Amino acid sequence: IGPVELATIDNLRRIRNRIAHSWAADFSDTKVQDFAGRIPLIKLTNEAGNTPDQLAFLRSDYATISLIEIIFNRIRSANFLQQLPEVFVDMVTVDVLNGERTLRWVAAQ
Repeated sequence: IGPVELATIDNLRRIRNRIAHSWAADFSDTKVQDFAGRIPLIKLTNEAGNTPDQLAFLRSDYATISLIEIIFNRIRSANFLQQLPEVFVDMVTVDVLNGERTLRWVAAQ
């Protein structure tokens, strides 16, 4: 897992814990919005007209879906007789209007 993916997982963990351990917490909670805003993997475009809670949900939702797909596809495409490829996604740009995602891949450093 690359550094951007790890930071994304860490912020998703914080969101999950905040919501799981508080009866009142949801995506309108400013702490949850702050954690969602720190997700480095997701860049939203055409986000005008969405409320902060909607944007927090979108960032969290797209981050979760994207991470599952990225990691699954990386493992599926790896030759298990060799080391896993050291290529990572460092950004997923999401068009909020149509849900189109564009991935930016980088080589490990």
